Amino acid sequence: VLAEVRGVGLLIGATIPDSVPFGAPDLVAEAREHGVLLHVAGPRTLRLLPPLILRPEEAREGLERIEATVEALRARAPA
Repeated sequence: VLAEVRGVGLLIGATIPDSVPFGAPDLVAEAREHGVLLHVAGPRTLRLLPPLILRPEEAREGLERIEATVEALRARAPA
């Protein structure tokens, strides 16, 4: 669901393509319901800033929660 991921170190930006029926604000709001804090960096751009002490298992859990967020938004999107 992401067109481009960029960044330096753990400061990560991710672009949601125009073909996806939801934008960054929708994803950020839904992610919060899944226990993940993301930030809006633009209408279709997310900012992720995990802690510097992030462990691999925490990174996996965060990605799984983001995947669940995307699936929840896709399920509610008009066909």
